[in-house]
Amino acid sequence: MKKRIHLISVLFNFFCFANASFGQTISQDNRIIVLGEAKIDVPANRVQFTVSYSASDESSLDTAYKNHYAMEKKLLRIFKDMNIPDANVKFALLSVNKHTDYQTKKMSYQCDQTVNFSIDSIKLTTKVEELLVRNGFYNFKSQFLLKDYDKQKKEVLEKAVKVAQDKAQTMASMALRRVKRIIKIMDTEETDPKLSNYSRSYVIDPATKSSGIIENSNRTLIDIPQTISISTTVKVVFELE
Repeated sequence: MKKRIHLISVLFNFFCFANASFGQTISQDNRIIVLGEAKIDVPANRVQFTVSYSASDESSLDTAYKNHYAMEKKLLRIFKDMNIPDANVKFALLSVNKHTDYQTKKMSYQCDQTVNFSIDSIKLTTKVEELLVRNGFYNFKSQFLLKDYDKQKKEVLEKAVKVAQDKAQTMASMALRRVKRIIKIMDTEETDPKLSNYSRSYVIDPATKSSGIIENSNRTLIDIPQTISISTTVKVVFELE
């Protein structure tokens, strides 16, 4: 019985001590809140294309669908020729509409679709663009991306926290204090690191496809920015000694 009473007494004292320790709050005078900003420029290593295409026919929905299917086969052929894996291709669902031209009063059936696909070699960008245009895809856009974005995001977050830590130490030393530890790390209004990249779009009139747009083009990848900027801001709370 005495051992049981002693054990209860020990546990009671332990919980009282724990509540006193963990329940104590840090005075406003003993903490500092600092913003840390960081930005890194990373070479792009992936290009994503978004291609929109449509097929129509004035008399038959079946013919419009067959025309659409023919374009789809051309696009799949490009994927095969460029060794683009299925995992890098995302199709939107087909959209079918009955369209009326209010000026001519003519009706037509139209099939529309959009597909996104990516290539893991920037050097192939111009080749893919040429294949798209030559095969009748005149409405597409492209943008640079990163395959290892999560890794780079972690790096920029670590840099932002380090910047905040250096600022906190400087500000604390000016008040003749020292930073003891980090209490809390928070996002600011930006919940995720911002990614800024370069994109370009093409909407080509089919009538111009034989005017030398490919053969006489002077476009080179050297003229295109090939880096991606990732930036973020964090709010860090420090305890002072």
